[in-house]
Amino acid sequence: MMQPLNNERDLLSAVAQMNGSFVDRVLTLLNAPSIRSLAARYRANMEKRSVRLGFNAFALVSDVYHRENFHSDILKAILDPQGDHEQGNLFLLKFLEFLGEKHSVNVRPEDYSMTKVEREPGKIDLLLYDTSSKRAVIVENKINGAPDMERQVFRYLEKTEDDWGYKCDAIIYLTLDSIKLPAMEGWSPQERSRVEGLLKPVAAFQDAQNDLYHGWIWPCIQACREKDVAHVIEQYSHLILRLGKNAMNKPLLEEFYKLMLDPKMSGAAISLQSLMGELARYRTVRILETSFRNPRPFFKAWPLNNIVVVEGIEGVKGWNPQSILKIHITSDSMDKTLVSFWDQNDSDTTLPKRILRDLGIEDWFPEIQNNNWPTRSFRFPEEESNLEDFIQQFLRKLDQYIP
Repeated sequence: MMQPLNNERDLLSAVAQMNGSFVDRVLTLLNAPSIRSLAARYRANMEKRSVRLGFNAFALVSDVYHRENFHSDILKAILDPQGDHEQGNLFLLKFLEFLGEKHSVNVRPEDYSMTKVEREPGKIDLLLYDTSSKRAVIVENKINGAPDMERQVFRYLEKTEDDWGYKCDAIIYLTLDSIKLPAMEGWSPQERSRVEGLLKPVAAFQDAQNDLYHGWIWPCIQACREKDVAHVIEQYSHLILRLGKNAMNKPLLEEFYKLMLDPKMSGAAISLQSLMGELARYRTVRILETSFRNPRPFFKAWPLNNIVVVEGIEGVKGWNPQSILKIHITSDSMDKTLVSFWDQNDSDTTLPKRILRDLGIEDWFPEIQNNNWPTRSFRFPEEESNLEDFIQQFLRKLDQYIP
């Protein structure tokens, strides 16, 4: 049981002890090799997954592009030699080449010279079959993560070979971002053996040369002779890229979850999370103290949440009395700080832009925020000292400005 504190010295000692324990827990977490490795891989994934779709036709139907049928329809449209792309069997041959070179499927292009591509024959997602050679490829699409029905893949193989008389060269089990196998609980040894010899798990995007994105979709774009068709496939590739990259962190989160089962690690993580929550506020206060002890030529600088607001310059300089010029220094983001120069009374920010132009420093604010605010960003922590220098130089420039 904690003893009562007798005096102020005891209180200060107890606070110091608590702070030291808090910092020790955080340092334990930050110095753990497993955490450092995990953090580096997570950051790399976050950088990779910043895929901007823009005006993407597939994203415009965002209520359906996560559905399994949507992707099967697109794949069918690309693979079908009789499709509206009018590229004949170009994309089909690229697919067969992809299966042979990247997944060791023993498939001969000459066996698919009379290929038809169908959706949902016998409930099979996608069936490629040649009426001349009587060869076939089954594609089971699990991009949306749908579970397997009972004995699903085996029933499809049975229907293709036993009922329709085609020799199946491969069963492509297509998932989004990782290699998975169908559920085979309850299968007989004969059923399992028959399927396993043909089964080829393929990821749509796994950031590897044998995924669908790298191994087939992009070769189709590069080989396509029609610009508009290539552009449509490229837009679909961007969608696959975004969906796949947004799912890439699942294995990392599984590793992190296991690490957090250690009470020492989870306690340190909670301490670190608390510190990080306070850091943006501290950065705001620190900028205020280091850069705005004298905010000249402005009247005042004050904190607003995680923003340093600097204002009150028009009367001193005799500038447009209808303007309310401000500098905002925003530290909301953990990885950067934004410095904006704007006019509260003018949505077009006319006066700030004119001042920057007159001073010849428009390139000091190369970005635009909130529609029209001239802005410059500084990476945290790499450019923290540059931020302080920039603020001082900018204030001096403004103080010298004569309209």
